[in-house]
Amino acid sequence: MTAYDYKNPSAETVRKFVAGAEGNPESGIYHDNSEQRYPTHGLGINLQGKSAAFVRDYISVLNDTSEQIGKLDPDKVVKHYVYNETESRWAVDETTKDKTLLAEINWLTDNDSQSWNPNTPKLPFVYETSMGIDHDDEVVRLVSTKNQNEQAFDRVVYPAYLTGKSTDDYQIEGVIEAVGESIWNGLNEAERLALYSLNYNAGSLIGEKLKNALNLYVNGTDEDAKFIGKLEAWYQILYASNSSNSKGVQNRRFMEACAFMGEVLDELPTPETAYCAISGIDSYHKADIVVAYMNWRLLDMKAKLSKISGYKVAFLSYIQAHFVEAVQKFLQYKEFPETVEFDKLFQTWNLYTDSWVANSSDKPFGYLGYKGIEGDDLDDIVYISGDRQDLQVNVGNGNNIIYGGCRGSTISCGDGNDVIYSFEGNDVIFPGNGNNFVDLKGYPIWKKVYITNSTFGTDRIINFDPVYHDYDYPLGYLSAVEEGNVTTIITEGGNKIIIEEVE
Repeated sequence: MTAYDYKNPSAETVRKFVAGAEGNPESGIYHDNSEQRYPTHGLGINLQGKSAAFVRDYISVLNDTSEQIGKLDPDKVVKHYVYNETESRWAVDETTKDKTLLAEINWLTDNDSQSWNPNTPKLPFVYETSMGIDHDDEVVRLVSTKNQNEQAFDRVVYPAYLTGKSTDDYQIEGVIEAVGESIWNGLNEAERLALYSLNYNAGSLIGEKLKNALNLYVNGTDEDAKFIGKLEAWYQILYASNSSNSKGVQNRRFMEACAFMGEVLDELPTPETAYCAISGIDSYHKADIVVAYMNWRLLDMKAKLSKISGYKVAFLSYIQAHFVEAVQKFLQYKEFPETVEFDKLFQTWNLYTDSWVANSSDKPFGYLGYKGIEGDDLDDIVYISGDRQDLQVNVGNGNNIIYGGCRGSTISCGDGNDVIYSFEGNDVIFPGNGNNFVDLKGYPIWKKVYITNSTFGTDRIINFDPVYHDYDYPLGYLSAVEEGNVTTIITEGGNKIIIEEVE
């Protein structure tokens, strides 16, 4: 991860990033996508609803560049276009001769915003090439060069969307105002770049939850709070800023989320190339936080990407990329003895802990709490910290591996082949159906195993201490054989129970 200074990104840096994020830096006014059709110019400048002061300054810079001085003078008299119902197209109004370029642009872009209004569904868009204004009218279409577009962006757009305009002539909320200056000053250059792009795309995207996360990140009471705040801000950018579930918008969100995490991309990601990893996991505690955050937001992330064209086909792979480093580090710190396929995370197995991101109204407080564990029918790996008494742990029908904690938990399993290690806690264990293994290692403390197997499976219990431990099974037994410290019971249901006492 590259280190970035606590400074504003330059106009050139923002321009190059926005040009990549927009993905369509054409010359002249165009419609930015086939769904919303906003009248847009140059490097993604949405002209709809812009103030006359902003449009004047913007056109003036286009006009002042060496390519065509005077051609795009905002006070120049130009053709006036109106909708011709007879021809079902936009055409020159021969009766009006005194419209200035500035007035005409404002008129057309305002009308273009109404073209997709449900009340006028058949009205063609103003800047269409067939039914819109004359394609040869390069002045009214504001046809310009790459250099003109860059100059207009650097001199007018960049400062407007950075700080706003003190006189309010532009009526644009800059990103510093949207985020809050005190928070902005606590962000580095790459983080500011991501938020600039987000605000430039739509000011409403910097909403309450993102602001809360940024405040936690910058002003959190400790490093845990700040780290959780950063994770939440990243999530709000990547997963909560695309209400239309647009593939193009999600491409941009990936670019911004990567920048916020310190990786500034040179080009817009696509579903084929999108990748955003949470890296720099250098301690067990940090890995624990990321895994807790992963499990808190996992269902929401799955639900979001599974709705977006291009992303929904392999949506789990993007989420894997986010968290695979943290999951690997967590299991390494825990010295997990088994080999796992990390490219199958969320597909064939999950990692669960009882750590949880404490929150209210879906906004994190900035610290970890504890929560019961609800697994699924995949092969779950479960770690119980043991910092909470009477924790409920329920896993599904997969082949699960469960590590108990230092305080009492109730562990209930499904129909898979489960491996359960009970350590220092007063655990109550229901292995479920299947071929199960229960190790009652740890301190000499009360534990109980309830055998509920109704199949012809085998339950094996080792390190059983008859002084402290107990077991029960609902069915009678057909036979019981003792050999040394091992008792083998065959129940009436056909289940085998093997109990190995401590020596």
